[in-house]
Amino acid sequence: MLCGMVILITNVLVTLFIPERTPSKQEQIELDQLSIKSTYVDILRVMRIPNVFKLVAILLTCRIAFSCVDSVTSLKLNEKGFPKETAGLLVFFYVPFDLMFPFLIAYINSYLQWTKMQLWQNGFRLRIVASLMVISLVATFEVDENGNVPFAFISKNILIAILYSFTSSLMFTSQCGFFAKIADEAIGGTYLTLLNTVSNLGNTWPKYFVLRSIDWFTLKHEIPCIEDKPDGSPCFEIDRDGYYSVAGASLVFGVIWILYVVRTLNTFDHIPKGLWTVSRSKIDID
Repeated sequence: MLCGMVILITNVLVTLFIPERTPSKQEQIELDQLSIKSTYVDILRVMRIPNVFKLVAILLTCRIAFSCVDSVTSLKLNEKGFPKETAGLLVFFYVPFDLMFPFLIAYINSYLQWTKMQLWQNGFRLRIVASLMVISLVATFEVDENGNVPFAFISKNILIAILYSFTSSLMFTSQCGFFAKIADEAIGGTYLTLLNTVSNLGNTWPKYFVLRSIDWFTLKHEIPCIEDKPDGSPCFEIDRDGYYSVAGASLVFGVIWILYVVRTLNTFDHIPKGLWTVSRSKIDID
């Protein structure tokens, strides 16, 4: 609610007090040529650019490594006795760090002078390490004899969650900067929307397969129920939790993936902007 109000007020102030720059003659000619049809033609042409095609392939596959940790960790902790109320309260503790991380990343990179793709790659590698820490945290979690969550575990959970959030922010910030760098000014908003939509799709599509895979890799056997369930369903004891198998396999995939695409990622920063855009003079919109 608070963040929504801040965004609304900021947009109103920008609209009222920050005037738009007058376009140059060449920019005005390009703007006059724009239409709904020409914009969609541009997007279709953009999607056929070889460099954009490679970027789309990377965006659709890069999140497989973290899909299990992102999607199932909170469910697994809750299953082992971590209260939802405690998890909900901790979210408020993380918000200030999430707001601070982009500024911290920009400050650190002012000294390191890494390119956008170098930042993204290092964020990916750090996120793999943080994911291993998250998996180990889930594996070692147990409530005490009174059924309460130990304070030491909550402390470790906070520190690891902050580290994981930092790696996620590092990837997201550098990714947004790279999108803005390569976007075609003539259709900038549409271009950015296309890339962000693909990125969101890459974050979403692996979740179904991760959840199904956890069921496939989980081994369990039926045991007598201590208390009858209202729905009459049987009780099971888990022999092997598929979460750890799928999470481990995902991280192995991530290591192999980053080794395979590292050369392609390194070339992205040095590709001229003209090879990311479509020449409007060659577009037939009739």
